[in-house]
Amino acid sequence: MSKFNLKELLFYLLGTVTIAFGVVMVIKSTLGTGPWDTVFIVLARRIEPLTIGVSAILITSLLTLWTTWMRKDIRLILMIVPILFVGVFIDLFDLVIFRDFAPVGFWRLIPYLAGLSLVPLGGAILVITRYPAGVFEEMTLLVKDVLKFRQVFPARMLIELFPMVLSGTLSLLWFNDLGAINVGTLGFIALIGPLFQFYLKRFESITF
Repeated sequence: MSKFNLKELLFYLLGTVTIAFGVVMVIKSTLGTGPWDTVFIVLARRIEPLTIGVSAILITSLLTLWTTWMRKDIRLILMIVPILFVGVFIDLFDLVIFRDFAPVGFWRLIPYLAGLSLVPLGGAILVITRYPAGVFEEMTLLVKDVLKFRQVFPARMLIELFPMVLSGTLSLLWFNDLGAINVGTLGFIALIGPLFQFYLKRFESITF
């Protein structure tokens, strides 16, 4: 990185807060979370006193190590920085700021749609800066390159299907239910890739 840029740093922090806020909004909607979030939730549910944010930090740190190894670029280990930020903000929003937020009925669609829109937006914001991007965004680009996809959509779909199967299996084994998986999870899988790609294209002209 060349020289310090306050605008870029603020964009970066905004990206981490946006992701965390979006994740918590989807969780609070109870309509079904993102696939990776279902993994964080089932582990936090099983292993007390593990929180969703801490669970997210642990799992995504392991994914960071895998991505770093695959790319053979030690600089990618710095992706742990946004992981820590996002994990902390998830617990802040979930356990403190929106602790008692529990929409019901039709109103659950509002936080769900807001979260669905904000998670890929935050990821795209991280990618356009010169700071370490979110691990799922780097994994998406990695899968795209390895499998030679022309667009990010199919790559994002692949890395979203695996955790849903994993968390569903664990939830059935441990709790005899599907945990945080619901119809909204399928919507998340279908739309997260196109939305991420949409935001990236809109941010192409932004420079720091």
